[in-house]
Amino acid sequence: MTDTTSFQSEMSRTEVAEYLRKLAVEVADDEDSKMAVPVGNKEVVLHPTQTVSCSTEVNERSSMLGSSKEEVSVTLTWSPQSE
Repeated sequence: MTDTTSFQSEMSRTEVAEYLRKLAVEVADDEDSKMAVPVGNKEVVLHPTQTVSCSTEVNERSSMLGSSKEEVSVTLTWSPQSE
């Protein structure tokens, strides 16, 4: 089964930082094997393992190709264990 839940919005840098802090707290919580991820008006519960793969990608597009754009993507990946 594959489910994808996505949401996109404009936020201030302060709001983005607060969102990332909340995610960081969920990732770091060793007391609970669950991770609640807010996505728009819903919350998705995931089950990260103790070891998580993390990749970071940065894209910079020059104005020669249209409008300039910068993007950073952080991806966390794991294979959840059955509960």
